[in-house]
Amino acid sequence: FAGEITPSAWVYAATFLVAVAGLALYLWRDDWGYLVVGVISLTVAVTQALLDWSGGSLGPGGAVLVAGLTLLAASGLAMRLRRVRSA
Repeated sequence: FAGEITPSAWVYAATFLVAVAGLALYLWRDDWGYLVVGVISLTVAVTQALLDWSGGSLGPGGAVLVAGLTLLAASGLAMRLRRVRSA
């Protein structure tokens, strides 16, 4: 069944929730540790999910590319949150 939720989907969701919690705590407490946890968790969650959902067809080079692009996007989000926090 194509719409079935696999056990790995729960792992991605949990990692994504850790990322959201880290970024939310950063906005609330203004501690760099929360920001680091949020950015790293988001990078790991997106990379794992895309590799799994592509059936491994991305290969090692694709995995590094996805991780790098996700890290850049998450870091951009972190910079934006930092500006919002400072204002």
